[in-house]
Amino acid sequence: MTIRESRNGVLSTLSARKKILAAALMIAFLATLVSSFGIPAAARQAVKAPPARACTFEDLDKKMLPLELGCPLPSVLQGNSKRALCILHGFDEMLDADTLFLISYSALNLTVFLFLVAAGRARPALIWLFVGLLLTLGMLLGDLAENHFLRELIKLARNPDPRAQAAAMPGLESLLKYATSTKWLSLAVAGLLLSLIYLAEERFFLRIVSLPAFGTAVLVSLGLSKQSPWMINQGMAMLATLWLGALIHAVIVAIESPSPGVPQATGPGEPHA
Repeated sequence: MTIRESRNGVLSTLSARKKILAAALMIAFLATLVSSFGIPAAARQAVKAPPARACTFEDLDKKMLPLELGCPLPSVLQGNSKRALCILHGFDEMLDADTLFLISYSALNLTVFLFLVAAGRARPALIWLFVGLLLTLGMLLGDLAENHFLRELIKLARNPDPRAQAAAMPGLESLLKYATSTKWLSLAVAGLLLSLIYLAEERFFLRIVSLPAFGTAVLVSLGLSKQSPWMINQGMAMLATLWLGALIHAVIVAIESPSPGVPQATGPGEPHA
């Protein structure tokens, strides 16, 4: 079998399963949505259960992102006070909940690329499949590594010896920065590439999806370079809008496409939606 025949076989298989991939995108979107609520829920539960109760949800809310971006540990976390230990315990619980979220959104990103290839908009198909897989691995492995180094940072913050903290902190912060950059840059590049795909859509309302995709790329990149949690949060809002646009696209394709196995009308060009 030649490379051309192999490529055509992949395209034919994906195109025939366009409706299935649309359904997979919907499932991945739902999993991402549900798991995103699990992180603040874990924080609220952590401050209620013993040995916590020495801190509040406000002590945890929106405090993890600055640590991810390399901001120094707040003074409140330095030492073994009850409040510090409560906050660190809450961070641990939030990282546990984040594991499901990072798996879900990585799967959603890969599914979006697979779906757009099957819909006929991402060409050359094999290159887009490879790029989508590579970016997904960047998000997944970067976020997993980031969480690992954040846990190490939390352990170090619990250490009462300031000399031990001073010795280990620079190397740990450097590794955390590398993992964080890998994750956010993968999301930014994915947003940029998806904006190009949606900009080429024939339907105007689908072209609009390119705007939040491009906004994701710009805001996340700027937020990472400036270490700005605000910009990153705005980029995440753009990313959520992009995912919602991809969901709407998937619903349209699922409604319009025949079920697998049903003969489709043939015509010039490749099928697209």
